[in-house]
Amino acid sequence: MLKTALIAALLLLTGCATTLEQAKDTEPHKFASKNGPQEAVTCIARQAEAFSGVFFGRVEPSGQTGGWRGIVRHNESGVSVVAEAMPTSQGSSITLWLSRQHFMLRDMLIKKITAGC
Repeated sequence: MLKTALIAALLLLTGCATTLEQAKDTEPHKFASKNGPQEAVTCIARQAEAFSGVFFGRVEPSGQTGGWRGIVRHNESGVSVVAEAMPTSQGSSITLWLSRQHFMLRDMLIKKITAGC
């Protein structure tokens, strides 16, 4: 619990707004999910919200056939996570971007928000 509170405090201290384009201008993390695209990005958005009360997610069609996008915003600094999922024969292929302000916590945050998705 203390670790989660410390991480949330670090995220609050970032202080700079990030747009969708800026978040996607980072190194992507790719993984596969047994879930369909909409279910997978909805799961990631929910996991981020559950991880910390400073995050809120939105899910929308990505504009590509069958694709879905999850956008997780930090309540003060803008877009924090972008997840895009495309259908595959096994479920979906997901590309995840974290905004630059979350690079310090990248591996831990990716693990937390993708768990079970």
